[in-house]
Order: sequence, then structure tokens, then C-alpha cells
Amino acid sequence: MKNQKVGFLGVVLLMLFVLTAGHVWASTLISLISPFYVQFIDGDDEDSVVSFNAHFVNTDNNTTYWVGIGSLDHKWKSDGIEVGPNSDLLKYNLTLDPPGTYDVYVAWDTGTDGKPDKYIWTSEAGVASASTSGSTLSIIWDDPIHFSSFEYTFNGDGFNVISAVPLPAAVWLFGSGILGAGLLRRKLLA
Repeated sequence: MKNQKVGFLGVVLLMLFVLTAGHVWASTLISLISPFYVQFIDGDDEDSVVSFNAHFVNTDNNTTYWVGIGSLDHKWKSDGIEVGPNSDLLKYNLTLDPPGTYDVYVAWDTGTDGKPDKYIWTSEAGVASASTSGSTLSIIWDDPIHFSSFEYTFNGDGFNVISAVPLPAAVWLFGSGILGAGLLRRKLLA
């Protein structure tokens, strides 16, 4: 009986560890591979404005891109910053008012009028991933987008990467925790 209590306690502790460590791993994984939004956060100055620098390097020799943000439903979008073919563009002291959660886009002209008409958003599956390092957010775009650098750097204000699809990751995490606990219990009782 004592072994069963210790075994059950061990299973419970292991399950808590797996769920806790798994949550950290899953939240990192989600921000790296799934569709996502970016939450722009006002810092301690409470001026209701987010300030940041942006660095874009377009390695495509033929395409001009526009980069910007939009509402989550895409009914509103910023005009965008034009990044010409094969160019390195650094923008200082960009501001966003009001702070909030936005979808980031890259757009280009598929016609000949010089205006963007094809948009790709970070909330779309399989088009972009996010990487963070300190106060820098890097967005890595998949083909057909050709940026060797796409970064936002925040000084005093901040950001969060928010999964656009949080439920499936939670379901997978919970299921793997239950499966692991069940297998461990079975092993301990054998």
C-alpha cells in the first residue's frame, strides 16, 4: 500500500513537472511555428504610444514590398513602409498609437500600378515564424517573401508574440501529459 501511495505521488509530481515544463516548451514552440499576432505594449512612461525601431533587408532584386500592421480582422491596415528591391532600410523612432494586438503584414504589387494588392499576414498558417531576443522581435518569412532581416527593436516599450491558434496546442499539451502520467503509472505498478 505504501508503494502505491509513493507511486501515485510520484506520478502526480511528474505530471505537474511535465505540464509545467511542457507549457514553457509549448509556448515557445507556438511562438516559433504557429500563426501569430504581435501585442505592442506601452512601457512605464504610460504615454499610450509604443516607440520602436525597424530594420528590413529586402534581398529580392525585382520586388518592392510594403510592411505594416493591421487589425485582427484586417478591416483596418496601416499604409505600410515601402522597402525597395535589394535594399536595406532602417527606420528610427516609429510610433504606434494606440498600443494593442495587431497582425503584421508584407504586401506587394502583382500588377503594374505600383500599389500593394497582395497581402500575407503573420496570422496565416505556414507563412512566418517569430524569434525573440531581449527587446528585439524578428519575423522570419517563408517563400515567396525575401527578407534577410525583418526586425522590430523596442527601447522602453515592449511586445508579446501571441499565438493566433492557442486551443490546439493546449489540447496536445494536456493529452501528452495525461498519456505520460498513464504510462508512468503503468510502469510503476508493473
